[in-house]
Amino acid sequence: MKNRKPYNPKRFEWKFYRIEDNLYFFQTYNQGPTLRACHEGLRPFLVRNEPVAHTSYEGSKKGYITTYLLKTNERKLEDVAGNYYRKIKVRKLQVYLDKGIDSEFNIFSRIIDIGELKKSLIYVNRDDIFEFCHERAAKEKKNGEHYLLVDKIDPNPRFTLIKPKENEVVKFGKGFFHDICPINIGMDFSRGCVSNITPDGIYDLNGRCGYCYAYQNGPSFLETLYDFDEKLFMDKMHSKIKDLNLNNNEIYVRIGQTTEASIPPIVKNFPGFVDNLKIALEGLVRLSDEYKLRIAFPTKVPEFDDETVKLLKRLNVSVFASIGYRELEQGIINLGYPPEKRLENILSLAEMGVNANIYITTNLTEHMLMQDDAKMAMDFFEKNKDKLNLQLLDIRIVNKRIAEMIGGAPWGCLKVSEQKDFFIDGKWGLTGQSYLHAHHTDPYFLELVGNNKGKIRLCSTHVKDGNRKCGMCFMDK
Repeated sequence: MKNRKPYNPKRFEWKFYRIEDNLYFFQTYNQGPTLRACHEGLRPFLVRNEPVAHTSYEGSKKGYITTYLLKTNERKLEDVAGNYYRKIKVRKLQVYLDKGIDSEFNIFSRIIDIGELKKSLIYVNRDDIFEFCHERAAKEKKNGEHYLLVDKIDPNPRFTLIKPKENEVVKFGKGFFHDICPINIGMDFSRGCVSNITPDGIYDLNGRCGYCYAYQNGPSFLETLYDFDEKLFMDKMHSKIKDLNLNNNEIYVRIGQTTEASIPPIVKNFPGFVDNLKIALEGLVRLSDEYKLRIAFPTKVPEFDDETVKLLKRLNVSVFASIGYRELEQGIINLGYPPEKRLENILSLAEMGVNANIYITTNLTEHMLMQDDAKMAMDFFEKNKDKLNLQLLDIRIVNKRIAEMIGGAPWGCLKVSEQKDFFIDGKWGLTGQSYLHAHHTDPYFLELVGNNKGKIRLCSTHVKDGNRKCGMCFMDK
């Protein structure tokens, strides 16, 4: 599988410090300064809803710890961790490190007054940082108060931009991996997805859409927005065009290949934001003088200012309101974009003259299992089909937790088995990425899309029954 990160057991481990009977500190980490939320499965055990400490340190890499106080027991922790395919590591302090560690590793912490437990928290932080960093201490010692008592730990969200690597921002498109798809070039404007940021600016990995197959988009969005200008963007585009030998061809582009490219206004208001979408669109306008561009843009945030709308119209970008499973989209919904709003907004864009469409991600193996939000979007389309188009996308089941919600049965029952090149049982095949994808397409959907050139189309790249389909993302409109 291309670009897959190697398996690392520590990525699937929760770390706790037991400080008294049924009292634990839960330590959760982040490379940047954004506060990190407590995992959703542990929230019922919180003594306080907010963190009790936020700590910066320097060692092997600059890092930050957000600490929560839990009241529970190991058995319950193990049960919850098992539900999320995690293991737990419980540590009890045996050695109490002295304050020399604070200077050695540049430990600076904001702490809520939690009485006598405050002393334990200081020792826990020292122990945790020393265990992780060991002898790789900070290079330069910094002065200041290492433990500052505060009434509240405010998130204070702000953007920290990063320089994109060679194949970031502009990358190989979906067509590079699936020959049925015409998209040559994909674009992302951040390494993390905005769905993992709360309206308060807290990093919550559980905000990611539960069916997302883009493993790359885990880091905090606030710390992974790419730093580029139009010149760098144009250089990257010309380089990718040359790599793909597209000089004499139409160029098919997808905006937002693995992360959301349209950012909700509430997040744009955080200090340091740069509107990379607008920079890219302005660059594409310039590029359209040299090449014939066709552009698709799926988004769960179909809301743009007047200047961006003008750019979308000038480029005839095919904008999609993406509709999936409400239960698995809490991050983007909490930012103000439930499915109903996405549909209302895409209709408004259509009325402004934008090439506006609906994109429904659903189970294509059995139309009777189409989820409620998909049905709602279908009904919305029927009422407004004079202004909108609709494309269906075959969803992938990315883990066992969501198998029954999407496929109507546990993972093992959905997966086809293979014996002497014959597939039996199940309706889902296994991809090289260890995801389940539709093994066959329900005749209902095939009849619905017909020749796949009308107002209802199908995008299905993985299906194994000979019915792979490309709806062109209405870039031919």
